[in-house]
Amino acid sequence: MRITPILHKAGIAAAAVTLTALSATAAGAATKTPTDLILSGMPATIAYGQFQQTVHGTLRTRVPAGQTPQPVPGATVQVHELMATNVPLGTATTDENGDFSLPVTLLAPGAVEASFAGDDAHFASWGGVKVAPAALLPTRITLQGPALAAPQGPMTVTGQVTVQTPDGTWAPAPYDTVNPVDAAGAPSRVASDADGRFSFPANAWHSSLPRACVDQRDGTFVRDACSDPLVTPYSPYPVRIIDFKAEQQPLKPGHFSFVADVTYEPDDAGTAAYNGPVVLQYQPKGSKTWITMATGTATGSHSTGYESYGEVEFKNLSGFLPGGKGVLAAGGNWEVRTPAQGRYLAAQNSDQMSLPAASAVVDASTYITGSKVISQSGKRYLTGYLTDDHGVGPLPKMKIKVYYRKTKSAASKYLGYVTTGSDGRFRYQLTGHAHGYYQGVFAGAAMPGGADKVGYLLGSKGALVHY
Repeated sequence: MRITPILHKAGIAAAAVTLTALSATAAGAATKTPTDLILSGMPATIAYGQFQQTVHGTLRTRVPAGQTPQPVPGATVQVHELMATNVPLGTATTDENGDFSLPVTLLAPGAVEASFAGDDAHFASWGGVKVAPAALLPTRITLQGPALAAPQGPMTVTGQVTVQTPDGTWAPAPYDTVNPVDAAGAPSRVASDADGRFSFPANAWHSSLPRACVDQRDGTFVRDACSDPLVTPYSPYPVRIIDFKAEQQPLKPGHFSFVADVTYEPDDAGTAAYNGPVVLQYQPKGSKTWITMATGTATGSHSTGYESYGEVEFKNLSGFLPGGKGVLAAGGNWEVRTPAQGRYLAAQNSDQMSLPAASAVVDASTYITGSKVISQSGKRYLTGYLTDDHGVGPLPKMKIKVYYRKTKSAASKYLGYVTTGSDGRFRYQLTGHAHGYYQGVFAGAAMPGGADKVGYLLGSKGALVHY
């Protein structure tokens, strides 16, 4: 419940407070007398169920100090309860003493106000009294949304505020102020009706689940309470594959890496990065059957400048069908698809791809990584790992030369070489050498299959390691 600014500014407590509205007398019109409307007879607090009360009041003229006010008989007085909305309680007429009494049924604790609209001889006036709850009650708020909402589209959220009465039953909390929370597009507050029910518009967001709260400072029976977040089923998002490409691996003819960029459309304003499962499929030349070759997951959030997308890469795919049943024929088709799942619709790329029949001769960069000096059984070793930039590695049976350089010296001395193992790793024993810097160097080599037919592995250097 919200008290009107009139009552807030007057600082109404349990005692009666009188407010009088004055207006300027029009030129030439008869002089009007100011009035005071005073309420009495209302309890300071009520418990749940004590809704039958009688409002007493007096309407009289306002006079300077030391003079006797006069009653205003036969005047019509409107009585209402100020809650989240203004609820009429009834109408009374003053007697010859300016007094009136009106039995009322309160809806809840709150502010009761009486108003006199004024007449030809008197200005309007109003008075009010605050009735507080004797005790706050357990409060519950329930929410409901549509059976299915369009992502970020408009929806209507409905709900009800109830309180647990002293006998344990739950009853509506009428005309309370309800505050939507985490509800995109919703107003800051709405009012419940006589049955405690309310509704508010909102936008359907996956990342923002609407709630509704009430505040015990409103002065009714409700305690501070919030609903559970409203989880609304959404219609699935459309998904698009915006780019699909393949790159043949130079170190292993007949092996390919595939990259796909995938986006989805949460609304008409743009796109977002798709992070979910992606399936790579192959259709042999002349066949109508699609074969699943690999599955992966699109991750990350990248941007083309106007579209956001997630990316998936299928590295070093074998040139053979699953189970080793035949070589992939040139001219077959490849594509990626995303399955229908969760909040996403199914999607497949619009452009199918055919792979080349033979690889091109290329030069491939190499890298020595993880260089360090280790101690083992009282001996020291320079270790590292040789790989290439296509993700095909490791590179086995490659010669790694080891060089030594004294501290504060620019000259290097060749110490010897070691051959990489099947995992591309190497280990060179540092026998009888002083402290200083050590480095592994790969001079380069022809790729398997020949430098003139396949390509050449370019040389690389490892990091300088000091011990």
